[in-house]
Amino acid sequence: MNKNIFSDNPLKGTLFITAFGFDLAICLLLGFLLGKWVGKTFDFGSVSIMLGMLLGLVAGVGNITLLLKYLSEDADG
Repeated sequence: MNKNIFSDNPLKGTLFITAFGFDLAICLLLGFLLGKWVGKTFDFGSVSIMLGMLLGLVAGVGNITLLLKYLSEDADG
């Protein structure tokens, strides 16, 4: 039986959606800080900040994908 994990408690669904946003924001912030540090250390300038944020975006989307996969497996039984 395929049961929706959010049907029994709407607060649980709200918390997971909020976690997605925080996860993406934290990964972007860490990517920005990493890019800023690399830019100062190796004198790459603003290119390193953009690459760091791109890396953070990819990491955040990957984390959200893994979390959604975990939630869908949990819903299956």
